[in-house]
Amino acid sequence: MSAGENGGNDEGADNIVGRVESAHALYCSLTGQSLLLRFDRQRRWYELLRAGFCAQDVERVVRYLQREVRIGRRNPGALKLSNLLEPDRFEEDLNLSRIRLEVRKPAAASNPPRPLPAPVSEEIRRSQCEALRRLRMQLRSREPIALPKNPGAATAHPTAQPAFAPQKPTGQSDANPTK
Repeated sequence: MSAGENGGNDEGADNIVGRVESAHALYCSLTGQSLLLRFDRQRRWYELLRAGFCAQDVERVVRYLQREVRIGRRNPGALKLSNLLEPDRFEEDLNLSRIRLEVRKPAAASNPPRPLPAPVSEEIRRSQCEALRRLRMQLRSREPIALPKNPGAATAHPTAQPAFAPQKPTGQSDANPTK
């Protein structure tokens, strides 16, 4: 039996314990937290490191998650140690941190900039202002348009006269209405 199987302390076990402690200290310093390295956390760090991840990966993922939280794309809970130490989630976040999103540049030929309109002479500007003033006056002098109260008829053109408008009987005036 080897020393590791005997329960003795061999060089590989010391190395992994040191790597676990180092990774945990790195996480605490990056996040500003002070978390005890209890047995359950040691075990989870051990599993993450045994899966092939290293302290550089931990730093990269933590910095990536901090940046994502800062700009509002991730929830601050993503930085919780219990979430970070899930090997599948950690691997996904590590891969996301490595993705470089390319910004597509618009094709110059497809969207040419519009030319500026030709300057308008003072005479044309005055005539357009006068035409606009006349239009406003015409619109102000018009009587309001009575819209039908029937919701089904509301789709008719607003200037159209309602088909059901009551007709005044001939011979009656507005000044003397009948009851």
